[in-house]
Amino acid sequence: MDALGTIVRRARLAKGLLGWQLAAAIGKNASFVTKLEHGEVKEVPPPRVLHALAEALDLSEADLLVAIGYVVHDEPAPVPVDSDHAAVIAAVPRLTARQARLLRVVIQEFDLEEEERMLDDPGEAEAADRPSDPRLVGGYALGPAVRQSA
Repeated sequence: MDALGTIVRRARLAKGLLGWQLAAAIGKNASFVTKLEHGEVKEVPPPRVLHALAEALDLSEADLLVAIGYVVHDEPAPVPVDSDHAAVIAAVPRLTARQARLLRVVIQEFDLEEEERMLDDPGEAEAADRPSDPRLVGGYALGPAVRQSA
């Protein structure tokens, strides 16, 4: 429930609500909101509570369902990311659960590409980190190649 708690806390703070105000809006007590935000609620909140949270915080119920582990609309399951990446993602303000999940997928893809380059040729991966062409970063072109006239 950590992901759900993080989403709820971010959304509550973004709306300028206090914990007791959110609790009143969803028909629960302030202790429940505190426990939810700190990942101490071990059981999945009932649909009525998830619906009330979504309404009170202007969130989609689908994002809340994804946060508690349900796959909605045949979307991929959350992708695990190492703790350094997770901290960076968590620091992004107003990031929805779907956006955070997609960001984790992108980060994982970059990490996999880097691992593959290191396995193929460790020297090549190091050279790609120091591009000689200023239009390249990490071995990737930033835009269309520009031809210089002689």
